[in-house]
Amino acid sequence: MHKRLWAALALAMLSTGGRAQPAPPASHCAANEAAFFTSRMGTSVWNDMRTKKRLKGDKILSICVDKFPQPRQLIVRFGKPGSLDLDTSVTATRFQLSSQQISADLSWTILSFEAQGLRWLIVQPEGGNARDVFFAVGRDDVFLARTEAIDEAEHWLRYKKKFGKKKLREVPAGLADLPVTLVARARNVVDPAKMEVARYAANLNVPK
Repeated sequence: MHKRLWAALALAMLSTGGRAQPAPPASHCAANEAAFFTSRMGTSVWNDMRTKKRLKGDKILSICVDKFPQPRQLIVRFGKPGSLDLDTSVTATRFQLSSQQISADLSWTILSFEAQGLRWLIVQPEGGNARDVFFAVGRDDVFLARTEAIDEAEHWLRYKKKFGKKKLREVPAGLADLPVTLVARARNVVDPAKMEVARYAANLNVPK
């Protein structure tokens, strides 16, 4: 019995390179929903030697769908477990998706919507020295605060995507995979300089 247990542990350590795998991120999605994206949000700051990040934050951002692929419902929830600050399922919400090139090697894909009299953006940076996904809130074109994904585990739902005629490969989803039936494509442009003014918050609160 002990030999089998140690063999199983050794195999698990070998398959993960000897490192413990991070636990899946917590989610605000209901039992009959799938977490398209979910992560604890907050702030991350490198130490002076840039060997370790200090992570602070207790709130969770979840993008929930009824199924994937071909979802028919999209819900964004944000807040601490059991205490939501934002839940787009309580009112009709119009989502928009846009993308823009920030620099030669950095782009943003942006899911935007309005709720509680505020403008909300979920931004997925790609390329360059991009930070992780961040969540920003503002009024009109003034951004007041933002918070970033700090979970080490995979944030995105993984699904089988078709490559070529027959090949299927499991890949993480991204904002660009949300269908036009749920998210209208737009040409919204966010001024990066205005976004830089928005402070990073460990626990972003809904502005009054």
